Amino acid sequence: MNTDVNMHPSSELLNQFIQGELATGKSVVVSAHMELCRSCCAKAKELEALAVSSWVDPSIAPELDAQSDTDYSAMVASIVTSAQLTSEPVAEVVDVQMDVTNDSITLPKVLAKAAQQGLNWKRVAGGISEAQLILDDETQCEFIYMA
Repeated sequence: MNTDVNMHPSSELLNQFIQGELATGKSVVVSAHMELCRSCCAKAKELEALAVSSWVDPSIAPELDAQSDTDYSAMVASIVTSAQLTSEPVAEVVDVQMDVTNDSITLPKVLAKAAQQGLNWKRVAGGISEAQLILDDETQCEFIYMA
């Protein structure tokens, strides 16, 4: 599989991703991209470290105000007084191989679980095939494969 990545998300988009501010579709695209692009993955880790630092030391992020401190204190108090839940073990997502025409491709992990039932590939034109994957009630992903 060709994993050469020629287009990259902006720093702003990466920051929105690590802050959890992106819609499902964009979040899936950025996550899949970072699985293939070491450069963007490293950049996202740097942004994540900066976000953690600004959370630990509010002087790093001057936009934090007294209201944020109040919200944080209330959140911590709520967590501490909540009953503890037992967690179910999380199933590990394995690589999903998809057969497209005569080739086999591996999906990024972020899409693997959703595509475990398989994809219905349709030939569009020439060596181009496409498949759709429903991620949730509002989001679908379209794959395009060019042979």
